[in-house]
Amino acid sequence: MFESKSEVVKIPPGTFCVQVPEIKEPITFGKFLGPLGFLVPFTGLDCSVVALSKVDPRYKVRAWITQLFALILIAVIVFRCYTFFQLKLSVNSMSLEWAESGMIAFMGVQSVECAYCIFSWTRRDFISSHLEKLEEVRQLRIKDNEKLDNYSTAHFKILAWTTIWTVIVMTHAVACAVQEKVILSGHSIYPILFYEILFITLLVCFHVSVFLNYFFIVNCSMTREIEYFNLELEEARKKKTLINSDLISKFSNRQCELIDWVRNANKSVGGYTCTTPISLFNSVIMAVYVFFSFHDDLPFIQAVILNLNVFATLFMTYFSLKPVCNVQFQLHDTSRILMESREFEKSDDSDVMNTYHVMIDRSLRHTARLRVLGGIPIYPTTFNIAMFFIPNLGILLSFVKKSLHSYGLEMHH
Repeated sequence: MFESKSEVVKIPPGTFCVQVPEIKEPITFGKFLGPLGFLVPFTGLDCSVVALSKVDPRYKVRAWITQLFALILIAVIVFRCYTFFQLKLSVNSMSLEWAESGMIAFMGVQSVECAYCIFSWTRRDFISSHLEKLEEVRQLRIKDNEKLDNYSTAHFKILAWTTIWTVIVMTHAVACAVQEKVILSGHSIYPILFYEILFITLLVCFHVSVFLNYFFIVNCSMTREIEYFNLELEEARKKKTLINSDLISKFSNRQCELIDWVRNANKSVGGYTCTTPISLFNSVIMAVYVFFSFHDDLPFIQAVILNLNVFATLFMTYFSLKPVCNVQFQLHDTSRILMESREFEKSDDSDVMNTYHVMIDRSLRHTARLRVLGGIPIYPTTFNIAMFFIPNLGILLSFVKKSLHSYGLEMHH
C-alpha cells in the first residue's frame, strides 16, 4: 500500500559526514538575560531608543530626552563617588575614616563605570548584535546541545550573588543613615545629605546588579560556545578524524568565527575591564586594611558591617574579572588540544597541515585579548596572581600602621 521511495546511501569507509543541526528556536532577549534583563528599562539608563531613532526619525526627540536623563543619573552617581573621595582627602592618612571612605569611593568608581556601560550598551544595541552573532555560531556546532542554550543556572547564580552583595552594601548604607553619618567612622552631618547618599546607594546597587547580569551572561555565552567547540575538537582528536580535510576546515572556520565574535564583544566589554580592576583592587586593599587594623577596636555591629565589606569587594572583583578570564582560557586551550593530536605527524596532506598550523597560531596569537589599562592581560594566571597579592597589600598596610603606632608615630596631612 505504501511504497517507500527513499534510498539508502552507503558511505564509503574513510569518509565523514558532518550534519549541521537545524536550530529552530532562536535565543530571545528574555531567555538570554533572564529576570534581571527585564529590569533594564527601569534603570533610567536604557537608551535603546537611540538605535531606533537612526531608523525612524520620529524617535529622535525621545532619544535626546532619554540620553539627557541617563546622563543626569550618571552625574548623580559621580557626585556620590566625589563625596567619598573628598571625605577621604579630608581625614588623616591610614585612619579608619580614611580607609572606609576610600573603600566606598573606589567602589563608587566601579558603579559609575557600570552605569555608563548600561547607557553605552543599550545606546548601541549591543545585546541584539551579540545575539545575532550567537545564532550564527550556534549553527556551526557539529552536534546540537540544548543545555548550552539554557542560561537559567547562570541567571540564578548572578542573581543570588548580586542579592548578597546588595544586602551587604545597603546594610552599611542604612547603618550610616541611622547614625546620621555618611560613613560609620565619620561624624554626624545634615540629614538631607546622608539620606541623599542612602537613596543614591540603592540606585547604585540596582544599576550594578543589572549590569553584572549583562556582563556575566555575555561572557558566559562566549565561554560556553568556545568550550563546546574545544569539546567537539577533543572528541574528533580522540577518534583521530581531524586529519580529514573537510572536518578540520569546518573547525578552522568555526574557530575564526568564534574569535571574531569575541573580538566584537570586547569592543563593548573592554570599556569596563580596561580601568575597573584598578579601582576594585584599591577597594579590596582598603577593606582588608580595615579588617586587620581596626576590627578589635570597633563595636560588634560596626565591626561586622565593615568586615562584610571584605567579602563584598572580593566578590565584585571576582565577578568583574573571572568571566573574562574564562573566555581567554578557552580560546587558548584550543592550541593544547591540537598540539596533543599526533595523527598530524604522519599526514601528507599539505592543506590539512596548513590548516592545523593556522588554527594553532590563531589560538595563541589572536587579537581578541583584553588588557587592564592596555597593558596587563586578563588571563587566569594574572588573575590568580593578582587575587593573591593585592589583598596582601592591605595586610602589609596594616602592618605598617601598627609598626608606626608602636613607635608613637601617626600619619597626618
